[in-house]
Order: sequence, then structure tokens, then C-alpha cells
Amino acid sequence: ISIKSKIGDLRLGYNHMCKFFAIMLPYHPLISSTFTFYLRLDYHSYLLGPPLTYDLFDHMQINQFQYAFLMVSTDELKFVRELWVLFQEFLNDSCIKPSSAVKKTQITAATGLYSQAVVFNNFEVSNGSLWRNEPRIHAWLRKVDNAQGIYMYRWGDAPIRTLAVTQFLDDNQVLKFRDIGYFHRREYTCSSRMHSCSIPSYHRLASHIVYREGCHPYSNPLCHYYQEKI
Repeated sequence: ISIKSKIGDLRLGYNHMCKFFAIMLPYHPLISSTFTFYLRLDYHSYLLGPPLTYDLFDHMQINQFQYAFLMVSTDELKFVRELWVLFQEFLNDSCIKPSSAVKKTQITAATGLYSQAVVFNNFEVSNGSLWRNEPRIHAWLRKVDNAQGIYMYRWGDAPIRTLAVTQFLDDNQVLKFRDIGYFHRREYTCSSRMHSCSIPSYHRLASHIVYREGCHPYSNPLCHYYQEKI
């Protein structure tokens, strides 16, 4: 398949990044053979405090969480084109019914349409084996990869992973951290343990979007769906 002929003006490097974080990351040797859990933190992301007083990975393992995040958002319709159709096709072909989480967070109650609600996965803590060894997740990611939508439509890693998490993980396996302040590009959220937080000084001249309690918008169906660590 000629990638160049299919993506037009889309940035190829960005598409490669989305594929890496959506599909390839769990196969990195350090994750596949050395560590059970990993933390993703992008180079333009910052922790805003307060200092952690516990081990994130121990907390995940002791409480049997498989996936954790900080913030939720809504993806643009133009960047999820045909993804929801592919997901429904995958469920139908696999004789899988939509999970309760998918029904409540990925489908808009009033219209029955795709909500485009996504986990902001530029910060995520996860069990790496989940993405390699869970047969249904593995099959879903292969379906996404074969569809080439990351390159044709600029599907991001966030909606791809969100659909996997909401469909294939039990609610008690997913955690939303509320006690960590976090800044990414121009979006940020403050820790539930702080009345306010300061963003890096060299970003203060730009416009910012605060995610109240990690949510944008606050009515996002993913906002308070999962258990929260406050």
C-alpha cells in the first residue's frame, strides 16, 4: 500500500506517532519483556503537583487496575471519520455486543450517534500485556491497522484506545487519577488536593483550556464514569 498516495497533506510523522502509541508501543522490548506496567508522558507534558506520596505502579497492581488516565476530551469529527463504522463492523463480525461502558460513554443518548468522547492518553498508565495478549483487543488493533485509517483519515491513538478500554475492560479495571495536576500543550487540570496550580512559565502567554476535574467539556460522558482516585 502506498501510504504517501493516501494521506494527501497529512503529516506522515504524526501518523506514525499515532500508530506507535495506538498499536506498537506494547511491543517495545522494555515493555514486552521487562516491565509489567508503563507510564506514558509526552515530551511536552508536565506534572503540576503535588508531589506523589505513593507508587503509581504499586497502586495499579495492588488494586488490579489495568488502565488509568487523568483527563477526558472530545475528538473532532473529521479525525474519527469512519472509525465508529469500523468499530461497529468489528463487533458485528465478532458477534460481540456493545458493553455497558460503550453504551453510556461512546453513544450519545439523545441521538444514538458516536459521542467522540476520548481518554486523553498522552498520560496513561497501563499493563502492557493487555494490548498484546487480550485476544479481542489484539483483534481490534489488527482491524484498525489493516484499515489504514490512521494514515487516510488521521485517526488518533486516543479514540482507538478509548474504544478498546470502554469495550473490553471491566469498569473496575479502569481508574481516573484526580490527585495529579497535569499540563499538555495548552490543556491542563489541577490536582483535587490543590485549590489551584501553576502552569510552566514559558507557556503562560498562550491561551489555555482548563479541564475541570479532568473533563472537557464537563458534561463529557467519560468524565465521572470510572472510579476516581482523589
